Amino acid sequence: MKRKVNIAILGDSISEGIGSKKYNYCNLLKQNIEIETDVTCTVKNFAYTGTTIEYANEIFKDVLDFKPDIIISFYGNVDAMVRPKITGKPNYYSLIPKRFKKNGMLDPRPFYSSNKVRCFFEHIDSFIRYNLKKILLKLQGDYCWVNIESFIEEYELFLERVSSANCKIFMVSTVVVDEYYFPGTQKNYRKYNKCIEKIANDKGANYIDVYNPLSKYNWDDVFNKDHFHPNTNGYKILASILTDNILEVL
Repeated sequence: MKRKVNIAILGDSISEGIGSKKYNYCNLLKQNIEIETDVTCTVKNFAYTGTTIEYANEIFKDVLDFKPDIIISFYGNVDAMVRPKITGKPNYYSLIPKRFKKNGMLDPRPFYSSNKVRCFFEHIDSFIRYNLKKILLKLQGDYCWVNIESFIEEYELFLERVSSANCKIFMVSTVVVDEYYFPGTQKNYRKYNKCIEKIANDKGANYIDVYNPLSKYNWDDVFNKDHFHPNTNGYKILASILTDNILEVL
């Protein structure tokens, strides 16, 4: 009889997937592990778009109820992303149209329609979005949803809360992003990734670096049009990196 392994995935839209199909790396990871080993994997995806490490602390009981043998924690992408401040005097952010104030609406579009007319207007919309963000960053200043001190505190709290599961925990770095679309975020990601690695080393977890491997590729080879969310090939690469690390503990 094959050994059964439960794998819990936690993270943001990188792990949940975007669009109607929500394509991600979960099924690829399951397939890779089952091909390489004699185990049967049950993968449960707890990831939710737009969430941070704070969300992991909200759902930790659900994660424990799943009785995971392995936890993959993929946070930092949303936490550390540089955004225009929404307060201040004068408050230029308050002057922008309401629709641009929704989460992610100052970032470029990840997809474009196959309809030429619709695609044309989507490109214009995307251009306005990320350039409006650049203007606001200069006029309004920047901030992160989870500052680095809170990020460390929340991550350590999460690790403490799931320690009773007595499972292997893999803490994944951020992906890499295009500075043209996400000014200042690349530097911030590197800073947060050092913290993720240090927490992993201090707490006996496993650190997985996907930032540097992904940075070796051309943008369109591994990312959608926003140069943030992975495309099909990007997810294959992510699944391969995660598989290689997990196989070392199975």
